[in-house]
Amino acid sequence: MKLIGIDGGGTSTRFSLFDENGNVLQAAREESVHILTQDRDDCIRRLRNGITAVDPASECMVIGGLAGYGQQEEVRREIEEVCRTAFGNRKFHLYSDVDIAVSGALNGEDGIVLIAGTGSIAEAEIDGKMYRCGGWGYQLGDEGSGFWIADKMFHAFVKEADGRMEKTELYSLIMNRLNLVHDYDIITGYMKIREDRARTAEYASLCYEAAMHNDPAAKMIFHEAAAELAQLAGALSMHFESNEIKVCCMGGIFEHMKEPLLPELQKLLKPYGCVLQESAHNAEYGAYLLGRRMHE
Repeated sequence: MKLIGIDGGGTSTRFSLFDENGNVLQAAREESVHILTQDRDDCIRRLRNGITAVDPASECMVIGGLAGYGQQEEVRREIEEVCRTAFGNRKFHLYSDVDIAVSGALNGEDGIVLIAGTGSIAEAEIDGKMYRCGGWGYQLGDEGSGFWIADKMFHAFVKEADGRMEKTELYSLIMNRLNLVHDYDIITGYMKIREDRARTAEYASLCYEAAMHNDPAAKMIFHEAAAELAQLAGALSMHFESNEIKVCCMGGIFEHMKEPLLPELQKLLKPYGCVLQESAHNAEYGAYLLGRRMHE
């Protein structure tokens, strides 16, 4: 039985068509379908385009892991309605994007999955039971995420502009990238950026660029990000009896900014008995696994 696995995160949406053995036959990518940050009609169009690209004959069941499909019943219903409109007569089952990430990363084993992309969250699986930490959204949490890193970076900029912190390369990078003429232009510039959470998160790459040049302010932000992410896993570690807990890292921040983050994170996780390991599979494959288990 062929299945379509969808990983709909805060930044992009990936579609994969799997055969009965878990091999990818077709793949496609669209922009985010996060209903809390994207226009409803855009979400419908992107979902429809993605599944049509991988399965134009409309033959396959859809297993979707979508950002926002969590504990809020009203949001869940809205996402379900969007999917019904987008998928037409196809059968589909929905999970959160975190659920499919955990399914793929741990492949049925006990452990913790740390996710840091536009937002951040950690989830543990122990004997089939799930525990979560974080995932409160950018206004209350999302520590260590792309948005959080970018936000910290812009706060560092204004302190450097004031002289409260020594000016570093980070200051010049932001001045140049945002085409600022005066320091105070950051106020209107950042307010425009901050209207879009995913767009704000993209500026974490600027902080990464500075950190790779040994900028002390940028390196400190990544140190703090590692500490925040370690706390998420540390809180979940209390549910384990094992002295060696597998932790898998997923999301764009871990994918593109490994060097300043992972070594520090590994060190900070050690007191919790946590050990970083590679994920077994990606999130789309995790959706496939959940779909396959439904029919076993």
